[in-house]
Amino acid sequence: MFETGIPVARDDSGAVFVDRDPTHFRLILNFMRDGDVDLQKYLEDVTEIQKEAVFYLLDGLVELCKKRQTAEDELKTKK
Repeated sequence: MFETGIPVARDDSGAVFVDRDPTHFRLILNFMRDGDVDLQKYLEDVTEIQKEAVFYLLDGLVELCKKRQTAEDELKTKK
């Protein structure tokens, strides 16, 4: 996010200001730290998490969300 050509809002001290809902930020931060997250317990939130991953330019997390959603859709069609 910070190493792209996309302008980043900063306050007077130079701190980055991210104007996003913090609901899923813990998951975003953990993905940025570890490169992986377990989405199993976030099944109802995968679409929202994917939107946040797009905002933060986290292609790996976007792909994880897509795979999780596809797996869930396949389970629903088998029932």
